[in-house]
Amino acid sequence: EGGMVAAAPTETPPDQLPSVARNSTALAGEADLLAELAMEQLVAAMAGNAR
Repeated sequence: EGGMVAAAPTETPPDQLPSVARNSTALAGEADLLAELAMEQLVAAMAGNAR
């Protein structure tokens, strides 16, 4: 997804900044959730292998 960020124009009109900030905050929250899920699955897999 890094390509989408690079493709965005470097100069963002000031009136669009708040929505950009909201979007990146939402994406960060989503990434946190995905990372948590992945970590839980990893821990569960490791626990399963340890048995």
